[in-house]
Amino acid sequence: MQSHLTEGSQLRAIRTLSIPFFLAHIINLAVLLVDRLWLGQLGTEALAAVGMAHSIVVVCVTTVMAPGIGTLAGVARSTGAKQSHLATAYIRSGLLVGFFAGVFFAGTALVIPGHLDTVMNLNESMAKSVGASAEIYLKISLFGVLFQAPLFVLTMSLQGAGKAKLAFRISTIAPMSNALLDPLLIFDVVPGIGLPGFGLGLAGAAYASLLGYLFALIGAFWVVAQEFELGRLSKWTKRGYFNQTSQILRVGVPSTIENLVRSAAILLLVRILSPFGEDVLAAFTAAIMIIMILIFPGIALGQATSTLVGQNLGAQKPHRALQTALICVGLYAGFMLFASVGVYSFADSLIALFDKNEAVIFEGARLLKQYCFCFVGIAFALIISKVFVGAGSTTPPMISALIAHLLIQIPLAIEWSESEGAAGAYSAMVVAFWVHGLINVLMLIRLRKKLSHSR
Repeated sequence: MQSHLTEGSQLRAIRTLSIPFFLAHIINLAVLLVDRLWLGQLGTEALAAVGMAHSIVVVCVTTVMAPGIGTLAGVARSTGAKQSHLATAYIRSGLLVGFFAGVFFAGTALVIPGHLDTVMNLNESMAKSVGASAEIYLKISLFGVLFQAPLFVLTMSLQGAGKAKLAFRISTIAPMSNALLDPLLIFDVVPGIGLPGFGLGLAGAAYASLLGYLFALIGAFWVVAQEFELGRLSKWTKRGYFNQTSQILRVGVPSTIENLVRSAAILLLVRILSPFGEDVLAAFTAAIMIIMILIFPGIALGQATSTLVGQNLGAQKPHRALQTALICVGLYAGFMLFASVGVYSFADSLIALFDKNEAVIFEGARLLKQYCFCFVGIAFALIISKVFVGAGSTTPPMISALIAHLLIQIPLAIEWSESEGAAGAYSAMVVAFWVHGLINVLMLIRLRKKLSHSR
């Protein structure tokens, strides 16, 4: 068991977990950036199409994270309490839920893409150009969720157990496979090499991602089966093997709803921006990629926070769990404050990396500069939410997300976009993330009092 994570230096424990998580996200991000750069060579239309389709994929992928999040919390608590058999039971239950979630969302590939034009409020011209390409990309990507759902369970199991290096190795399989397959499947001739490719365009990028997730799932199952002695599949039907399912759903569903609300808010924002044309959509796609670069370190730190809070609570050390949480919040808030200055200063150059179109650069830079004013709010929202995952109490951050992004962001985005154009919708995002972050701070204060009384 990972006793060193519940003893000694807290910074060392944070570093031990967060660095492998961060490296895994860097690899994923690097491949995603390369993917967008490849697609950028196909033109502004392709970049706009993938941004539109990806906003829907994110909503579906976020939803199937529920069993993984619940499994992480259960495995972390069990590891801290030195109950390896219980951790194994959580993984079995998580895989069962993940399998059915993956099957369900893979089935949506037969339905959702056909209604893309309506969902995104596309005019006839946009539907024929951007919409048609986005529909193809979306259909393939949704089928890939079949592999992503159980993959989340397996990688988050390793994270919850504190096996950060193993989780890192598994997390590299999909992006590296994607990176190798991307140019081969997208282009007729592989750039820089001259080898013949399949020339599938956007569809090629989607197929590359799908195959990457399949390879990663195979590798992850083999590793986790070795580490946790999952047993033969024929034994999984025995009574008592899935007793942790309700606990996984109790933790995973509210946390997933929280993430889903944020993803749905982005989807609705894309819908609001669609009437402003493909330049605005391409700018939004490029700007979101820059923002993701800054959010990925927070995700890695958040994963470490969940694991450490869960293991310390399992080890009956609530004071240490709380101290670790506060350190993680402070670290990421400081990073985002520093990053906001850099992004604001070089916004135009950052957007130009993705698209040389002057209209796209102008619009993307304007979005980035406005977004800089809520970077610290994003830090509070992200890390504190992960504190609650580790504590096994995910309803409070779900409520804060609902208030900030559905009750505040979307109504403001609709109203302000009518009077101020796309810039009004960007301002609504800034307000929403500050509301989300500040509510989470208040909830953390309440959790602190609760944990203090439990000592």
